[in-house]
This record gives sequence, C-alpha cells and structure tokens, in this order.
Amino acid sequence: MNNFSLKLNNVSKTYEGLDAPIFSSLNLEINKGTHIAVTGVSGSGKSTLLNLMAGLDRPAKGEVSLNGISFDYSNQTELSKFRNIHYGFIY
Repeated sequence: MNNFSLKLNNVSKTYEGLDAPIFSSLNLEINKGTHIAVTGVSGSGKSTLLNLMAGLDRPAKGEVSLNGISFDYSNQTELSKFRNIHYGFIY
C-alpha cells in the first residue's frame, strides 16, 4: 500500500451499563511509516481502540476508514475479507 492511511473520524464508543463513554469524538490518523504506541492503565480503552481500528468493533458514532474506504459494518462477509487482506495482529 503506497498511501496507507487509517482514519478514525469523530469516533465515540459506549458500552451499556457504563456511566461515561470509552471514547468521545476521537480523531486519529495514522499514515504509512508512522509508529504509534497505545498505552494506558487496565480498562482505559486500549483493546477497544485496536478493535475499532480493525473493524472488529463498531463505533457508536463516527467513521473508521482505511485508504479512504469506510468500514461497512452491515456486510460482515466483506468486512472479514477486507480485514484478511489489509490487517495482521500480534497480541
């Protein structure tokens, strides 16, 4: 991918039963060659952020896109194919 760009635009994530959202109006752009580290205390939203970035979890509001293509959460088959081509995880 020559012009790799992962964007989270105005993303909010909430979980039922919590008083406050995990994220509210989060904006993040990661371009090719960029290195980031996600750190924080237990329960601060690190795994939630990674799951949102990979399309494994759906934001309550906002948009996640890779190379200008927004994730289509309504078609899980296509989203799975998309992840298979563009993502790799090491936990």
